[in-house]
Amino acid sequence: MKKIRKSILNKDGSALLTVLLVVLISTIMAASFFTMGTQHSFMANKLANRTRAISIAEAGINSAYSILTTNFEASANDNAFPLTAYGGGQFDVTVIPLSNDILVIKSSGIYNGISEEVILDVKKKGGATGSSGGGSNTPPVGSAWECSIFAAKQLKINGNGDISGNAHSNQKFGINGNMDWGTTSHPVKLTTGYKFVGNGNIDIHGSAKASVRITLSGIGSIDLISCSWRSISGIWDFGEITNDGPEYPIRPFPAIDLTPYYQIAAENGQIHNGNLTYNGNHSLGEIPGGVKVVNGILKINGNFSMHGMLIASNKIILNGNCDILMSNNGFSGVFSRDSYVYVNGNHTIYGAVYANGNIKLNGNGTIYGQIISNGHVRLNGNYGTIHYVYSDPDNIGGGGGGGSTPPSPNQRLIVTAWQK
Repeated sequence: MKKIRKSILNKDGSALLTVLLVVLISTIMAASFFTMGTQHSFMANKLANRTRAISIAEAGINSAYSILTTNFEASANDNAFPLTAYGGGQFDVTVIPLSNDILVIKSSGIYNGISEEVILDVKKKGGATGSSGGGSNTPPVGSAWECSIFAAKQLKINGNGDISGNAHSNQKFGINGNMDWGTTSHPVKLTTGYKFVGNGNIDIHGSAKASVRITLSGIGSIDLISCSWRSISGIWDFGEITNDGPEYPIRPFPAIDLTPYYQIAAENGQIHNGNLTYNGNHSLGEIPGGVKVVNGILKINGNFSMHGMLIASNKIILNGNCDILMSNNGFSGVFSRDSYVYVNGNHTIYGAVYANGNIKLNGNGTIYGQIISNGHVRLNGNYGTIHYVYSDPDNIGGGGGGGSTPPSPNQRLIVTAWQK
């Protein structure tokens, strides 16, 4: 009987010990879960505060960028970038000039005791003021950017239109139809590295110069023609004829590095990979960052409008009513990096129409800028009006010679590096 009772007591002791162990383990696990939960909550709050601090720092970058875009000289004024309350925290911006046109913008964002820094490297491009000529708005002498129309190969103009500014082709330069080019106050220079051919009713207020030959037929007038070999029929009035050699021989096609613009498009989610077609009515408005890129073929049919620069790696075909207008930060133009640009129908384009291949312009419209082609240029029918505005991408919106200059910002800042 004693043995049985002793066995029962031993079993009770073991059960109690087991219960105590279970309670102890449960307490330890609960404490661990509590600690882990507390740590997780702490880490989550810290991460949220860091994210908020970065957002505040980026707001400081955007604020400084906006100030410097309209007033680049503010980079030398520390008072232009005060400590600023924002989003429940504050940002502190420091601008460090590295050269006359390169800056480093550092912005510290502070939120709930957490500090994060964002660094932006920028470069001033151009410096356009919207006035005509002068300073950095003057195109390089002898370059394609001196011309309202430049063709690395042939330039052929058929039909009726209105063109201001100079023109050059490295190969044949032909005009057919009615043409009144230039004015007494803004005489033009039409030059070619080969031969100049004019047929129809043509009045050129300025000069026509060819390396090899000038052939004219019909009725017209030219202030000055210069070529050692001439063939003239019809009724023509010349102010002066010379046998000088070409003032402007073969000109190189101006290759453009579009990398900074691809970067802007990428930062603003404006890169489309693959071919893209717009049909019907599309009004894109202000393009974020001012640049839209299509890695492929771009076709636009119908009514289309946007404010900004349009770039495609392949061919660009614009049909219908297309308006490519200037963005708020001064970007504009139509650029085919590797192929051609065809414009059909009514159009309004600010900036350069630029192609590594041919450019064809059909229909009626207005271009405030330039046509720059590494191939042939063809203007057909009532091709509209081309107002010369110097539109090198380093000076988009800058003034050129003659014509109407659209509004433009003081200068543009290109982002060259972004660090977090």
